[in-house]
Amino acid sequence: MNLSKFMRRTACEVRIGRTTIGGGHPVACQSMTNTDTNDTAASVAQIERIDRAGGKIVRLTAQGRREGENLENIVRQLRADGFRTAVVADIHFVPEVAAIAARYVDKVRVNPGKLPPRPRRSSGADRAVPRAGRRPARRRQPRVAGEARLRRVG
Repeated sequence: MNLSKFMRRTACEVRIGRTTIGGGHPVACQSMTNTDTNDTAASVAQIERIDRAGGKIVRLTAQGRREGENLENIVRQLRADGFRTAVVADIHFVPEVAAIAARYVDKVRVNPGKLPPRPRRSSGADRAVPRAGRRPARRRQPRVAGEARLRRVG
């Protein structure tokens, strides 16, 4: 294995704002802010520092609707300051915030591990009255670990 020689995996090109990643493009450095997304001035200042350090893609967390709406102020201030940094909204808990954030940022990243589970569609098995011609579903009783062994022995 030669550590000084490497091959990149073939990937399709994806544009995030003015930054293109994948394909034959150079690797783009990205970072994530650790400021409160509701604090416009602090978020903008940190994004500008990241851009000056070479990070062309910056992620901000949008945990709720207020944070999603404040992305508009952050992006507007960044563009007014002359920065073209690609801004990505990181959605964690409220899927509806993705639609709000999509109006203002270059990309929306939804973290599926942090979203609430989707409600399951009812199959009809949980009805109080069984359908005609069908037996009601048999419910299994939980067993105590040693109970099954005692029955076999004795």
